[in-house]
Amino acid sequence: MDSALLLRDVTVRYGEPPRAVLDGASMQVAPGACVGLVAAPGAGTSTLLLCAAGLLGPASGTVRWFGSHRWHAARAAYAAATPEAHPYLSVRAWLEFVAAQIDDIAGPEPDVTLTLARAGLGEFARIRVGHLTPGVAARVALAGALLRDPRVVLLDRPLDALSGPERVRFAWALAALRSDGVALVVASYDASLLAPLTVDALYGLAAGRLAPLTANDATLEIDVPLPVEARSRLSLRVPSVYRRGRALRVPLARVSPEQVLSECRALGIEVRASRLLPGAAASRRRVAEPDRVAAPPEGLRDGASVANFPSCPSSASTTR
Repeated sequence: MDSALLLRDVTVRYGEPPRAVLDGASMQVAPGACVGLVAAPGAGTSTLLLCAAGLLGPASGTVRWFGSHRWHAARAAYAAATPEAHPYLSVRAWLEFVAAQIDDIAGPEPDVTLTLARAGLGEFARIRVGHLTPGVAARVALAGALLRDPRVVLLDRPLDALSGPERVRFAWALAALRSDGVALVVASYDASLLAPLTVDALYGLAAGRLAPLTANDATLEIDVPLPVEARSRLSLRVPSVYRRGRALRVPLARVSPEQVLSECRALGIEVRASRLLPGAAASRRRVAEPDRVAAPPEGLRDGASVANFPSCPSSASTTR
């Protein structure tokens, strides 16, 4: 079976003189698979995703969707973190605007009403895009991508501004997409924010180079209320733990993030937040505590539609 998405030695140059934002990037995503992409701000994340969506042509290299160079045939769709521009439009009007831009003879006619229903956005249809919370805005951006009925979806940092519960709910929406055979690439500044997802591969992008991430030199940092006491207790089970300021750090050469978090739970250590430091990532496919994402929220069980996930209020702000 052909890969849903294949990038081979993709190079993109900007500026004068030209500078390589992407330098020989290669990636392969199977139908129904989810790939995580971790990169610092300004590393070229959006450039890579726009190339993968067929919206930006590379200077050299190959991009294929299901074996074809025609992205329209695969209905690849790019979703920004929030609905782009037009903050004074209502959610319905924004989706109608997006639908009007779609000129895709290979796909079905966009249905805004159906998309609003699938995304559980009916109650927000008349609210201006600029007045949405980050959680709802991320759902609207995803709904805009779903108008194309895509087989490949590229998501540009959709989880970065969301609260923990919002990320879990959004993850179950993406899981429903995967069950329909849709391939996903989900980008984030921080690998730990991808925790609610179950990814098939994790890549890092730095200095224009794309490479698989491993845990051989990774470090997990966890924020705890009482770091001195927490280190003393955790060191009995995880000897490599050490304190850095008000946080604990654990090298992941011989232990996985899941094991560290599991030991914290067993010892009654409150973990306020966890993150993987730059240049490192989880060796296992998940970084989350399993019991936090073990069951989908109501409305997503029994094969529910991809985006029928409940809203969750948030006070976070979105930055691009």
